[in-house]
Amino acid sequence: MRTFRTGSSTPDRRDDADAQSSLTLVSSVIAQGFTNDGTSSPTQHVAGQTPSLTSTNNYINFCGNSSLPLATGNQISTGFCNPIVMGAIPSTSRMPSAKFTYPRNGDFLAPNAPMILGLAIINLSTGSFTNEETNYMSAPQQLDSDGTIKGHPFVVIEELTDPSQPSLTDPNKFTFCKGLTGVADSSGVLNSSVPGLQPGFYRMSSMIVAINSQPVALPVVQRGAVDDAIFVS
Repeated sequence: MRTFRTGSSTPDRRDDADAQSSLTLVSSVIAQGFTNDGTSSPTQHVAGQTPSLTSTNNYINFCGNSSLPLATGNQISTGFCNPIVMGAIPSTSRMPSAKFTYPRNGDFLAPNAPMILGLAIINLSTGSFTNEETNYMSAPQQLDSDGTIKGHPFVVIEELTDPSQPSLTDPNKFTFCKGLTGVADSSGVLNSSVPGLQPGFYRMSSMIVAINSQPVALPVVQRGAVDDAIFVS
């Protein structure tokens, strides 16, 4: 049964107590906008634009047309098809952003000397993470009671040939990669120890992810970057 909030014509989907275990799609969650491929309106269509896939059942059987294995919660390096929904998306006022507090862009670091890096973050409910070996990308994005994404950041350090390296980096190769799973301090900063780096040039990047280590999903396309990247020697 579909119920409605007092004074509203919008169905209250939270009242479907058995929906989370049902194998039947609840009618109140069917997104009507998914039937539009984006090309029907001349004012919204851009030359060269790719028509979107469409669905009348929220793509619940999308992976049935894929030859890839289903997601298992494991990190499958050969690829997989994930039937999990994206989940809860925050408002634009709750979009996260990260900035390194230490080191700073252009810093020269002592070679082979361990350091404590600092990463400042806003609009992220830090300290929320699952088992990456068994629950990777296996649940939707979640928000806390304030509408903020629950998750954690990663820090990745990659070695470069020089600070202005023109060639592309290989995502399979990195010097350091670690999830910062603690809770940010009162200044919104997370700290982590990093082993000493060999002499050379490096790019240090942040990666903000939701609880199950999926990249954060945000409400609008045109926005500032949520992650930071700096170059150190």
